[in-house]
Formats: sequence, C-alpha cells, structure tokens
Amino acid sequence: MTFVWKTNEARLPRFAHAGHPTLQPRPSTHKKPWVYAAKDPVFAAVFIGLTSNFVFDIRRHPEKKLPYLCERFAGALDESYSIERNSGSLYVLSGDGFIKGQTQCAEAVVCAETVVPLEEQPLDDVKAYLLGLERQGRLLIDRYPNRGDWLPADDSDLVEIAAKWTQDFGERILEQFKKYHPHLLDRMLEKLNSRD
Repeated sequence: MTFVWKTNEARLPRFAHAGHPTLQPRPSTHKKPWVYAAKDPVFAAVFIGLTSNFVFDIRRHPEKKLPYLCERFAGALDESYSIERNSGSLYVLSGDGFIKGQTQCAEAVVCAETVVPLEEQPLDDVKAYLLGLERQGRLLIDRYPNRGDWLPADDSDLVEIAAKWTQDFGERILEQFKKYHPHLLDRMLEKLNSRD
C-alpha cells in the first residue's frame, strides 16, 4: 500500500462518475513528471506542509528506524504547517506502477502515470496530527538547533543544494534560501559563483 499527500489548496477535484480524484504526474526539482508518494503514511503526512530541504531534514532515523523530521531553522515546524498549509489529505493508493530510488528521499516512490486513489483520509490539522504521532512514538522531531550528527554543523549541505538549485531553477530558489537562511547567503553565492 502506498500513500500520497496533498494540501487543501491542491486537493483534487472529485468526479461524480468516478467518486475518486485522479493524481496527475507533475514535474518538481527532479524535472520529470511524477506522482510522488511514500509507503509509510507518517512520511506522507509530513509532506503535506512546506518540506523543502531548506526547511527540514526528512529521513528515517538511522538508529531508531522511525520517520525523522529535523528543523533547519528556528520555527520551521510552525512555518511549514502554518494556517495556509495546515490541512490536506492522505490518499491510499494501490502502489501499482510506483518505483523507488528516483529521488534523494529514500522514503519516496514515484509513478509516471496518472493514479486513481483508493480512499482519502482528510487531515484538518496536520501539525496536531504530527505532534500526536510524536507523542505516540511514531515520529521523531528535532527542534532547531538540535540535529542528527549526520548533518554538518556548518550547514554546508544547505549551501551546496541551494547553489545547485539556484543554478538549475533560478531566482525563486535564491529568494527562498534568503528567506530561511540569510546568514548563509554569502557562502551560497560564493559557491554559486564558483560553479560558473
């Protein structure tokens, strides 16, 4: 079974004759049109909010083997699940046609075809849902400045990915990076200039 996430703004239209929405492949930072999903519903719920690499480190915790969410700046949890982004749905999918290993996120699976969900689980308060999962011991959340020891203390991983994505996708990445990590902007621009 595979789960996909959607925020309310992107909630899919219902078709009276089918009763279920369709999920259309769309390009993202991988530049390929895919439907993105996760086999673990906890990961799918995490992705309802704003979950760029600049906001969170998202992975399965290497020792505890639980879904892990690490704030990359103070208040990232509140920013990601603000009022505009705090509701959405999990869609249950058959998993047919989904493949692993196509993205940086080991938990993600993708499908290049249109997908019809089997059922929908609306979430009116995603942040409360995630905090409930944390209390139940099903999700680990590190609040900034705490972090896994695999993340570089100097945030060089953020600098590297921001330079690459700015080169690939332009000004909108630069603006997003500047918003969340203004203290790293000079280092990122230096890295970006060295790529030319």
